Amino acid sequence: MDDEPTEAIDASDWFFARSRETDSSFSDYDRTTGSDTAVLLATRENVEGALAPYYDVPSAQLVRRDRIGMSLTISLLAIMVVRFVFFVQGYRAYWPLEMIWIVPLASMNVQWFMAYRDRPVRKADARLARLHVTVAIPCWNEDPVLLDRAIWAMANSSRPPQRIDIVDDGSTKVDYTVVREHWLSVICGIDIRWHYQNNAGKKAAQGVVFGDAPETDVFIIIDSDTAVDHDAMRRVLLPFADRSVASVAGIELAANGAKNWLTRTVSVRSMFFQFLPCAAQSALGDVLINRGAFFAIRAQVVRDHLDAYLNETFCGRRIRLGDDAALTLFARSSGKTVQQSDAFAFTMYPEKLSHHLRQWIRWMRGSSIRTCWRLRYLSPRTFGWWFSLLGVYSFIVSTLFPILLIVMLPETKRACEYVLLVTLGWGYVYGLRYFSVRRSDESRWFQLASYLMYPTVLLWGLLVLRVFRLYGTATFLKQGWTTRQNGVEVTLNDELAVEGSVA
Repeated sequence: MDDEPTEAIDASDWFFARSRETDSSFSDYDRTTGSDTAVLLATRENVEGALAPYYDVPSAQLVRRDRIGMSLTISLLAIMVVRFVFFVQGYRAYWPLEMIWIVPLASMNVQWFMAYRDRPVRKADARLARLHVTVAIPCWNEDPVLLDRAIWAMANSSRPPQRIDIVDDGSTKVDYTVVREHWLSVICGIDIRWHYQNNAGKKAAQGVVFGDAPETDVFIIIDSDTAVDHDAMRRVLLPFADRSVASVAGIELAANGAKNWLTRTVSVRSMFFQFLPCAAQSALGDVLINRGAFFAIRAQVVRDHLDAYLNETFCGRRIRLGDDAALTLFARSSGKTVQQSDAFAFTMYPEKLSHHLRQWIRWMRGSSIRTCWRLRYLSPRTFGWWFSLLGVYSFIVSTLFPILLIVMLPETKRACEYVLLVTLGWGYVYGLRYFSVRRSDESRWFQLASYLMYPTVLLWGLLVLRVFRLYGTATFLKQGWTTRQNGVEVTLNDELAVEGSVA
């Protein structure tokens, strides 16, 4: 299909015609500014779910406020530099400590400015309409309602896929009979398939789909607890108009962010991560991790690396974790890896402390191995290689630096105050990107309150998550699941209730 003409067409005419009558809550496509805020609806009736005819999935829009953020960034950077000069002059004995600390802070400044270059693709290409898209949804002991919602959202999206494969990875604590029978019998114009295998991990579950879809041009991977925004499927495919793009990360939003303090802080931290480091990486086509909740990858990339993906070893041990980062690394070896910052998906975050910490440990185990692979296989000429190296350096410095300051008290009292002030102030400037997303289920007051929670997010990361990151790094060869071993851990909340649910 690469030899076909590349006729450029307007995004508002792509694949499906718009239908105002179906949903009047979104504005039209603005042809004067090129902003694409309209939800494109398929010209067919909605497909009902198995456990509810309809799910109330939120919507989201990308809203940029670059001028304000840039002005504040430049102002704070100038203040920080002046303050640093005066500090060093007054405490020359401790300037080596300051120089060690200033390196990771400077790298964050660079990322902040680079993140402004990340822009979602707005224009489509005629060839994109002919892409054959297969969605892979691995599941294991997932809440049946959440799984049903994930399939329903895909089936009713503005750009539904040609095929959806659900792979049950040996679930023993839940019964999917109703969900399975419904989606295998429903007539919706999508080839829906259901697979079952003995518990072998997420990689193996995805491999069932990857190895049995020769007609597929693009694989879309989503988690079984994730529901895509109505227009996310169309938008996540737009960057593929550039033939050098190998994978596209969507934006992961918390569906249950308002549940409690834990989900809210995780949501804030996730937004910071996606709209700062990941945005900077995307601007250079060097995204290091496609968040597993929702991303797209060219099928040929997967086929070329399928054996290495399914049979990966490290220190002689089979690696089952870090699936999303592994696929991203393979994609980076084949082309650009980017994120589409207006392709949103709503996923469920852990609501209990034990679940949250076990998930974090699993992520850190996978991350430790991926960092080693990036430093080995990425070129030092790439931003991703330097980002990985600086990440290791920053982690070591941010772990040891506070300890050194505390040990050297009271001489370092002023230094402690300065570091705390700069860290909090700079964090709030970073956090302005949190307002880049406007959600239908969150008010501006809710967003403001979440933004002001940054100090608690920072302290939680420094005092709690850092300890468990060290533990995860030290035990990286433990590659088993740490969550849902005893069954469902997160269910659909009351505020996300479905209409007519029988669950």
